[in-house]
Amino acid sequence: MYNAVKKELVAIDTRIDSVEAGTVAEGSIDTPELADGAVENDKVGAAAITSDKMDYFLSEEQTGDGTAQSIAHGFSAEPALVLILPSSVGTDGATITYTKGSANVNVTATTGAKYRVFAMP
Repeated sequence: MYNAVKKELVAIDTRIDSVEAGTVAEGSIDTPELADGAVENDKVGAAAITSDKMDYFLSEEQTGDGTAQSIAHGFSAEPALVLILPSSVGTDGATITYTKGSANVNVTATTGAKYRVFAMP
């Protein structure tokens, strides 16, 4: 067993050396190997992460009033990711903070500041 494994490793090492040298020996990569590992549209499509497979929450635009506002995200657990996306903060800027829970994202924003909440489980 040891000799068989050693022989296979030497063969692989020879292939790697050929590739590193800029030449690949004829027959070192055969058609069945390429076919088995080939990237095909149907394989990529089935595994692709697309918006219809991805769960997320994006709130309507909110307006801060200086107190904590509870925005329900609809997940069954606390979101792993929360982003507060300011859309209008006025000439003096704004302070926006949040906490997250299993039902809501609680946002405190400067009065008049406008923002949206993006969350992912």
